[in-house]
Amino acid sequence: MKINTILLHNYNKKHLIKKRYNNQFSQNSSNNVMCISNYHMVNFYGHPDNIEGLKYFEPARVENGKIINKNNNILLSSKDDLIALSNTPKFWDNKSIALSSNIDLSDIKNWTPIGNESNPFSSKFNGNGYCISNINVESNSNNQGLFGYIKDSNINNVKITGAYIKGKNQAGILAGIAKNSNINRCSVQGKVEGQHRIGGLVGISYNNHFLQNLTVAKVKGTEDVGGIIGFDFNSKISQIYNNSEILGLTKNIGGLLGYGYKTNIEDIAVSIVNISGLSNVGNLIGNGKNLSLKNIILFQNSQLDILGNEDIAEIRNVYQNEQSLETEYLDKNVWHCQEGHIPHLNWQIKDKSFKQILSEDFPIYMNVLRSIPDDIIESDFIDIMFEDFEKRTPLYYCKNFQQAESLIKKGADIFHKDIYLQTPMHKFCASGDTEIVLLLLNNGAAYFQKDINGKYPIDLAKQNGQSDILREFTIGDKGFSKVIGMNELKETLTNNVL
Repeated sequence: MKINTILLHNYNKKHLIKKRYNNQFSQNSSNNVMCISNYHMVNFYGHPDNIEGLKYFEPARVENGKIINKNNNILLSSKDDLIALSNTPKFWDNKSIALSSNIDLSDIKNWTPIGNESNPFSSKFNGNGYCISNINVESNSNNQGLFGYIKDSNINNVKITGAYIKGKNQAGILAGIAKNSNINRCSVQGKVEGQHRIGGLVGISYNNHFLQNLTVAKVKGTEDVGGIIGFDFNSKISQIYNNSEILGLTKNIGGLLGYGYKTNIEDIAVSIVNISGLSNVGNLIGNGKNLSLKNIILFQNSQLDILGNEDIAEIRNVYQNEQSLETEYLDKNVWHCQEGHIPHLNWQIKDKSFKQILSEDFPIYMNVLRSIPDDIIESDFIDIMFEDFEKRTPLYYCKNFQQAESLIKKGADIFHKDIYLQTPMHKFCASGDTEIVLLLLNNGAAYFQKDINGKYPIDLAKQNGQSDILREFTIGDKGFSKVIGMNELKETLTNNVL
């Protein structure tokens, strides 16, 4: 029998391993998966330069809805394979599972979570950078998510998009319950709701290590509700990016964590578009005891404190609502920090397109920072009709003439009205930005539109002492000779066209 000698090339660090195999070799489309006939080499621990993490994997064989492989290292490549895993408890213990392709679960009406309290998932699972999309759970039971209960596990590189998870207690997009596990480089996007201990990533967490994870979620629950974790005991949460909306109906509601005990949190960027609850509501943590917080940047648009309950944490270098986007204390080996931009994890920048990141970040620039970087304004991906919670479009947040001109050229609506019936003309007359006011006028903006209080743009200019704006309303080529009494000016404005 001929024995071939194969060189496996790790592309990121250019390490070479020399191996001997009996079967012929082919390369998978992923740089982290190599195929030798029916066997694959998977870089299991999520870092392409980790040669020691390479394992042999065999494609899943499914019969009667269950996995029948004898090999402990299984590769999942389809929806049926993933469903079979949820139906095969013997593969939940001391196995290594990896994905080799994207999996769409949109035609599964109600997903059955992998692992439960009587039989937790206690294996290794590597998403390998592939995406599990459109997972749907609608249940009245506890412990809902892609995984119901994970224990003593390593969960790496799992990417979930378009998720909708609804359960009773302990619900999260990734897992309902996680215990004594490592959860690294996972990203989730979607909605999750339930009653107690509800989190964007994990519902309830015991003694876990979370590293370089990403959550973009809308989270709704009754008590112990958080953007990342609903309830935590003694976990370490590091290098997390979180962009969440959280609706809590009672107590212990936090942008990152609802309730924590002895939780260590550091090197975090948290963005909260909206958060609500009745008591113990914090932009970062709702409630807890003996917590440690270090090197955290928090963007939010509410007047809540970082903590929903005082004296529950030791705090170092926590910046709240930093308009300057202070990133001094973030680890630059982990974080991509660009001036004027929201910081992101380096792997997030590599993994997602600019359009994807922008679609997730735009509510933060609009609702929280009230400022948009120039390169986003100039990009082809900007949504010029996006509305914030006051129904204001990007045009309202232009910081200079060039930004406003660029948006108007892209087709921005200069007649748009926010919830106060104010147009962009109202906004820039009030702020005294003469160049943008003239730009709006030259493009035919309505200067005689009343807002909800019956105010014209010129009223707001006078109210805010914007004399430069008032001087623009003079006769000359455009029809006014001088600034006159406000009532007369209003009558003139409504009967003349500039």
